[in-house]
Amino acid sequence: MIHMAQLLSAFGKKGVRLGLDTLQVDIEDTSFLSKYFVISEFNPVFSAGRNPISFNGSPLIKNNSEIQVECLDSNGNSLYIERPTQNVTYVDISEFVVAVHIYNETYNGAGKLIFVGRTTKNEVVRWKSNITIDKTLQNTSKVRFYNKPTIEARNLIYPVVTNDAGTSLAKTIPFSGQFYSLPINPSKDTNKRSINAKKTDIDYRVSFNSNVSLGSQLYPTTSFNTQMEGQAITLNVSSINTPFSYGSQTVNLTSSFKIKKVLNDTTLQLTEPFFYTLGKDQLVTNINVGTFEIPYTWLAYNTAADAYQPSVKESYAEITYRNIRPFSGFVARHKLYRKSMVYPGDFQLIADEPLGALELLTDPVTNNKTYNLMGSFYNQVHVNKYWFTSSAILQMSHSVDPYINAVKIYAPTHASMSGLHYAIVKADSSNTVNDATYVAYDSASFNSISGLSYNSNFINLKKDSLYVLSTNIVIEKDQYAKDAKVSFYFTSSIPGIELEKTYVSPFGLRIGDITTTDATSVKIFSEKQMLFFTPSNDYYGTLVIVPYHCDVVLSDLSLKVYGDYGFSPDILFTKIPFKVNVANEPFQLKAELFDINSTLIYSDLQTIQTFDAAGESLYVFIGNSNLDPSNLTFVSASLVISKSLYLPNIPNCPAGGGNRLLGYHAPVNTPPKNSDGQVCYTNITDLSSVSIGGSSVPEYINLQTIAGVTTTTARSIAVKYTGSAVDGGPYGKRIFVNIAGTKTVYS
Repeated sequence: MIHMAQLLSAFGKKGVRLGLDTLQVDIEDTSFLSKYFVISEFNPVFSAGRNPISFNGSPLIKNNSEIQVECLDSNGNSLYIERPTQNVTYVDISEFVVAVHIYNETYNGAGKLIFVGRTTKNEVVRWKSNITIDKTLQNTSKVRFYNKPTIEARNLIYPVVTNDAGTSLAKTIPFSGQFYSLPINPSKDTNKRSINAKKTDIDYRVSFNSNVSLGSQLYPTTSFNTQMEGQAITLNVSSINTPFSYGSQTVNLTSSFKIKKVLNDTTLQLTEPFFYTLGKDQLVTNINVGTFEIPYTWLAYNTAADAYQPSVKESYAEITYRNIRPFSGFVARHKLYRKSMVYPGDFQLIADEPLGALELLTDPVTNNKTYNLMGSFYNQVHVNKYWFTSSAILQMSHSVDPYINAVKIYAPTHASMSGLHYAIVKADSSNTVNDATYVAYDSASFNSISGLSYNSNFINLKKDSLYVLSTNIVIEKDQYAKDAKVSFYFTSSIPGIELEKTYVSPFGLRIGDITTTDATSVKIFSEKQMLFFTPSNDYYGTLVIVPYHCDVVLSDLSLKVYGDYGFSPDILFTKIPFKVNVANEPFQLKAELFDINSTLIYSDLQTIQTFDAAGESLYVFIGNSNLDPSNLTFVSASLVISKSLYLPNIPNCPAGGGNRLLGYHAPVNTPPKNSDGQVCYTNITDLSSVSIGGSSVPEYINLQTIAGVTTTTARSIAVKYTGSAVDGGPYGKRIFVNIAGTKTVYS
């Protein structure tokens, strides 16, 4: 059975086996789409997700009689069929609609759809149709919603992050080495002709034949790493396992492949197996000895602190769509339009993008965009940046075995993991120093993406939506211990979280536990573990991990709304750059939802929201002091700035003088004309404090002017004199000139 990434599990949902395929009937309805049941909507190819079947019945069917529907997959399993409840609000031209659910556990291949009913003559009639189940296909069914979708908008202010080192971090790596391979699925000696790519989850592994260990290196370019995924690899093969034998044979073959996934620092998966040609057959086999070449671009981890410009912000709109889980079909993308309620103009399209479940364990403002996932533990610096332990008893260390980009949470002994100590994840914002202490939620901090409160509450959960926390995990425990577990919590200060059924003080809403009672000291879970939960309220908070009587290794830790492939989630949201013209500008927003074929499915989505209340994003930001003028492009002879001008990095004037001071022509006309508002230079070329006679202390104000080619220098009054009334030292002169021009000299 194929395993589709992110395709929903059935959660135990199964169809009721009615045995309609073997039932004794009086009439076999063989007409196309049935003259008795009158099927009006039916696609015989079922894809992942909810597949609708609409029918109207006919005068041939007995009034108020039951119509039974059964759908079987290629393994004879009865599939889950949903019938609409009374409160479903969609409008349909058909009298009856059911939806057949295709889940991860459903078998691909040929199946059957069966209808059975009673005629007006009380005869049993059956209509059957062959179907094909293909979970690799996208869901193109007609979309019908349970409830009316809604839209919400919220303004966020993102700090600008600069990254001057970015261009120096990318390197081309000509990586090569020796390897051997192992076919897991399909197995050795499988004929290529017998492999169905849609039904087979390819697992062909290449292992780096080296003793090099990554450890906690920041720059793992001497081993396999996740930046190789999707890249090309060339295999130069010199020895293989002889087909249908345990022996080996020498060959000289070269093949190119794509890297599917990097499992750890010495093992990766290919997108397809290595085949050896034997006669007319191509057979899967092991490679005993070979060399590989992987030329790829490596982007190193930037260890410099994120350089935030706290006064330079960008306005964003957080758009949330609720009630978009459909009875049938799949919501694939959206279009968002906006219209200012202050400035003239009609609606403008500002977003046209796919909708999908977004990862919540991510840093939206880091300058390490290649390393923005908090649940991917790329290196020790990354772990230390986002993860904190409540006690020195707990330690967190970067790991690459048995999973790449992993972390190990451990203590001196398993018994010291008492369930009182925890690890907490926090965002990293400007000018903050994080620790393991949770800071209560503050809306202003969250909206500005900054401060200790935001760091502790960067995850926003929406009520009545199904979420999934997933991770690869290893539990290390005493061999015969039966109580070892790892608990995951969502902690929040939002009132009402204590009323959640799974609330546990002091950690918060318990997401779930991962446990093992196996009689082993190291339990490596073969599949990614998934914990599901549905909050009953909107919460802002963060994730807390509590090991009990065990050490734990985590990799690919993820938290998101459940549903992505084939099934639309309960809720979807996106963040979009949102420029404003004035502070606190109100906008009318409207949105449209589309299916996978870009067909409009819903458009009655509107809301009004103001953005950037304080006008923080209206500053004009002009580069840094090292900006190379050769990189500037001047579009016109004049630069008109209608907002505030912000210069964050003005350097000191170079030694030697010769710098004109700027002046300004105050506007006198409306609208401005001629020189109104023009910046100009004055005849003052230098204004500074100086010293004379070898003194290191500035004593005079120096004024330098120029007229034509003649420079005039004048020194004004003493700006500092030696001595004081306290130490009785010698005094300089103090000269004061009042507004009338009267000079007074103090000795």
